[in-house]
Amino acid sequence: MEALNLGASDFILKPSGSISEDIHEIRDHIVETLLAYGRRYKEKGPESIFSTTSSNLPRTSVKAEIKGKEPVVKPPVEASFKKPAEKTGIIELIALGISTGGPNALRHLLVDIDPDLPVPMLIVQHMPAGFTAEFAKSLDKICPLHVKEGEDGDLLSPGRVFIAPGGYHIEVELKRLASVLRVTSGEAKNGHKPSVGVLFDSVAKHFGGKALAVIMTGMGKDGAEEIGSIREQGGITIAQDKESSVVYGMPKVAAELGYIDHIVSLNDMASTINKLVKENYKG
Repeated sequence: MEALNLGASDFILKPSGSISEDIHEIRDHIVETLLAYGRRYKEKGPESIFSTTSSNLPRTSVKAEIKGKEPVVKPPVEASFKKPAEKTGIIELIALGISTGGPNALRHLLVDIDPDLPVPMLIVQHMPAGFTAEFAKSLDKICPLHVKEGEDGDLLSPGRVFIAPGGYHIEVELKRLASVLRVTSGEAKNGHKPSVGVLFDSVAKHFGGKALAVIMTGMGKDGAEEIGSIREQGGITIAQDKESSVVYGMPKVAAELGYIDHIVSLNDMASTINKLVKENYKG
């Protein structure tokens, strides 16, 4: 965790015990991750991988950015674009899923998020148990909003950011007077726990189209199909673009399925989220 705080791009948990039955999976993960970062280093240079350390990133206001330069938003993939339900024009919650390349990308995103964001943000970063609490604390130091590891029963209050605890899923529940976070220990979904798919399914069920769903850099397809349930009910969906993704897996599949409204670079992700929430919040 200290390495992440000092700016490490990512990490892989070493096998436990003297004999590991899943060593082949760890091997494949190491190879895929190194190849992904190696390709990015070769194509984009070292600055695309190594980040400024969390301790040196200030809490900044993005109000000037919201009023200034418009973010660059690419059109969705034309060949598979699916017409969604009519947009609700309402955002009450942000749900975000991310995997390989996530620690750096989240630092880059959250430092520029609107300090007056009027809705809660829920984040699933693929990360094992024992890491997410400290990871959330490191993000809290640079984000103008309060960031914490999610706990069962947390109120989904405006301007709070919740990180899914490693080894557990996070879901949402609507109560009569408030919305709350549910931390559950069900089976892995799409090969992951926490799973982006579990979060997106829950958001689709309880918030319908009144949500903004974001899928970012990562291997595989966790959340790529489930994000469609939010869009089909009138929610707004964003995917990170290929050029700024360490691994263009999850967002690529979602875009190819026709479930994405906006394809955005990492540099424009915070300003795009800020702008969409500002335009669609009806509180």
